Amino acid sequence: MLRAAGAALLVMAVGSQLGSISFPEGLISNPAQGRVLSWSHLNEGQGHESDICSKCAGHACPILGESKDSALEGIVIESWQYETKEFRKIRLTYIDAGQNAQVFNSVWYPRHSYDAPVFGIDFLAFGKKKVLAILDLQPLTQDPAYLENYIDPLIPLRNKYEDLCGRMSSKFYDETRFFSKQLLFGRFDNDEPVMSSLFPAFQEYMEYYVKMIRGLTPDDSKDFTSHVAELQRQYDQYSAEKDPAVGLFSTYWGEEWAEDFTYNFLFSEAVPQPKPAEPKAE
Repeated sequence: MLRAAGAALLVMAVGSQLGSISFPEGLISNPAQGRVLSWSHLNEGQGHESDICSKCAGHACPILGESKDSALEGIVIESWQYETKEFRKIRLTYIDAGQNAQVFNSVWYPRHSYDAPVFGIDFLAFGKKKVLAILDLQPLTQDPAYLENYIDPLIPLRNKYEDLCGRMSSKFYDETRFFSKQLLFGRFDNDEPVMSSLFPAFQEYMEYYVKMIRGLTPDDSKDFTSHVAELQRQYDQYSAEKDPAVGLFSTYWGEEWAEDFTYNFLFSEAVPQPKPAEPKAE
């Protein structure tokens, strides 16, 4: 269900919110149409707004499309990255491992002229009897005034979806950092909630988020944008070090590729930490 309906509709919903996005017709087919660059090219200075957005008439511009097969037969990962007037980076990743695993992940980063939360989405299905959903407007700070402004308006939306009001495990993440109390979390033993709860909740959160961002007045002052850039850098660093998916990437595509993907695409503002020195042989 997640593969056939949920993930496809999610991608369609993202496109409907941001305008004329050139998403591929199939999630596991061709990379994003338009200009396609690998994340290594992005780090070399290609794919900037100046040479892309002029071709997109102000809509979301594709600046990345990448597909990679696993050494394990039948497993594919595809990723896309876009930018818009309000968002410096919207990335989407889809892992297709057949009936064993279906994973959809997306993170939306506002431009540094907005101090709004990052929008994080994780939908996972491991067979039909283990479905996980995590959806949150991830605050860049836990300052009470900030949370009141950006997060508290979600309270009535969250209360509509009782089956998505669970608590996320603290095994991997500290929920007091970069997570809100209005986080949606669900764990299901069947795929029925994908369309009955998960998709409408996703739509409502996304509609609130995009409308909220578009209603903000950008602050392009150096002090403000530098401050937001540092908060987003901290978010990336924390996430790169804590994200349990990195282990999954290593299993499917190898440790070297997983580290490159994590630090040069998923959390590109993060810096790999030095690995512990191996003990010397006696």
